[in-house]
Amino acid sequence: KGVMVEQGCVVNMLLDLQKVYTLDSDDKVTEFTSYVFDVSVSEIFSTILQGASLHLLSDEVKQDSEALRHYLLRYKITYTYLPPIVLSQLPRENYSSLRSIVYAGEPLDKKSREYWSDRLNLFNCYGPTEATVYTTVANFMSGDIDSIGYPIQNTKLYVLDGYHNPVPTGVIGELYIGGAGLARGYLNCAVLTEERFIVNSFASEEDKAKGYTRLYKTGDLVRWLADGNLEYIGRNDFQVKIRGYRIELGEIEKVLCQIEGIVQCAVIAREHKLSENETSDYLVGYYMLSDQDNSVDINSEDLIAALSKQLPAYMVPQVYVELESLPLTVNGKLDREALPDPVFGVASERYSAPRNELEAKLCRLWEELLGVERVGITDNFFRLGGNSILAIRLVNRMNEVLSYKAFNIVSLFIYKNIQELLSNVTIKSRAHSLIKELSIANSTKQKMFFIHPGNGGCEVYAKLAKRLQTDYNCFGIDNYNILNHHQIDNLNLLAQKYIDVLPNLEISDKIILCGWSLGGQIALEMGYILEQQGFRRIEIFLFDTIIKDNVLIKYYKQQDVIDLCKKTKEYMLSIGYKENYIKKVLQAFPAERSLLVQGISGVLRFSEVVLFKALEKDRSIVHGREHRYTQTLEDNNIGQFVRNLKVIPVACSHGNILEYLMDKNWVKTQKKTF
Repeated sequence: KGVMVEQGCVVNMLLDLQKVYTLDSDDKVTEFTSYVFDVSVSEIFSTILQGASLHLLSDEVKQDSEALRHYLLRYKITYTYLPPIVLSQLPRENYSSLRSIVYAGEPLDKKSREYWSDRLNLFNCYGPTEATVYTTVANFMSGDIDSIGYPIQNTKLYVLDGYHNPVPTGVIGELYIGGAGLARGYLNCAVLTEERFIVNSFASEEDKAKGYTRLYKTGDLVRWLADGNLEYIGRNDFQVKIRGYRIELGEIEKVLCQIEGIVQCAVIAREHKLSENETSDYLVGYYMLSDQDNSVDINSEDLIAALSKQLPAYMVPQVYVELESLPLTVNGKLDREALPDPVFGVASERYSAPRNELEAKLCRLWEELLGVERVGITDNFFRLGGNSILAIRLVNRMNEVLSYKAFNIVSLFIYKNIQELLSNVTIKSRAHSLIKELSIANSTKQKMFFIHPGNGGCEVYAKLAKRLQTDYNCFGIDNYNILNHHQIDNLNLLAQKYIDVLPNLEISDKIILCGWSLGGQIALEMGYILEQQGFRRIEIFLFDTIIKDNVLIKYYKQQDVIDLCKKTKEYMLSIGYKENYIKKVLQAFPAERSLLVQGISGVLRFSEVVLFKALEKDRSIVHGREHRYTQTLEDNNIGQFVRNLKVIPVACSHGNILEYLMDKNWVKTQKKTF
């Protein structure tokens, strides 16, 4: 790019780097990086300015972990820089002379980080060329969280949102760098220089006196940790949109690399061609297993299960590719463009042919919809390239084949192949009806559907429905996870399940959905799905529903789940619930906690949404900083998912909002706001 770096910038970096390269004439330092890349500046000049010996590694040594091991031992190397992928494959033995290892450019897997930090000084250095090689340094100790550390001397870092405002600790933003290390700009490229080097609106008088009047826009997503370190998340140009969700690929990679046995990984979005005019986007996870442990055996189901425990369903790749080695660029970084396309075809190692006419029809249907040559009855829908959007279409097409509604999307996500689907759809439980009449049925009145909140059923709306029955035909949608042994922890699947039980909907119908807390979250997801199906006359009333952002998720994860279960049980006993029902509520706890941290699948463009935002603190539900933070959210994070939103603050708490809105005319009153 022709980055114009001044000598003073380099000197500033090298002086600070002496805390990493603490050298004397007896030390021996490797130069791993080619001299055409900026990291070589730190290797070469840190060494010769302190009088140590510099060892130039050949390509043969760089590309062979065994040759590298031999070199480090033979020449008694004391300091070495290694790219993370190379370091993860370095044989683990006693390098008696080696005192420090430096890595940079990409994260290092947790096992390698813990191993090397237990035995020597392990440094993670971060920085773009435009800020002169390194901007931050982290010296890892055993058990430390993976971070890129603190800024080097004469450097200031800012984590900003899209409007160039600082974000709070724990919230992801883009990193901007100011101070002594900034380059002049790009040679013969004034437009790019102006775009990436912006005015430093945070500069103090002291900064201005030193000439620190610019910031470099890195394009890197980071967040401040509580101890003042920075955590690297990924590139903002690695953000993708899949089925309406904006996804940071770096967040997925961070979790994938934590899985036992995986030393390096990458996640990218791919496009699967279904037909001449139709494509489908999906996520692919690439991974490399450690050659230090030959006992590790991982398959796609293991990875999906592991990631699903920490990520919402829309962030979990359904396709995985194991590689013996990840492709690298000449400077040792991951070459994403060289990652191979996954091959879609028969997912099972052994093909199981259809045994009857119905199975044959369904196999042909799957082949046509997924764009693959051959499908057997045991082939996994998702390994063949399926996703949630295709699942909706497939379920509709399969029901057309049978001429009645036998399948639903939930069944497909549970059973995944034709053989298991046909074995289980006829024995699904019908013991509980999810639709309850909350008021006296009257076909002449407008229907209104109330979706259950978390930790409870639709019975909580009974008094409100009674007040509304003069004008509305009120139905409740009961809690599937409480009523069924198999639970659904995916918001999109649960919403689709509830749409399937709505009675006799026509595309021209007006649909009114209401939900308190989690019920409102489900109502929004139902609204989004209905819009995708062509419905346009949708009204949604939310009773203090809050979509959790990173700050709230952090508070949420700090909660003592055992204590929450205990308090929930005590409260439900105090108001008359039976032990058996409470047991079912507590069994549904994990699924409902997973639902609470999930966003909506896309933007509701036509639905009219009213949010009643509770202003008072409910001591039985929210605590301290969490409550103070939610009060700063003007729209409870709903606005990012809704085009037509009206927020109405109400002087009540989260827990008593239904009683507050007991006035039977509240729906009519709020309708006037649109």
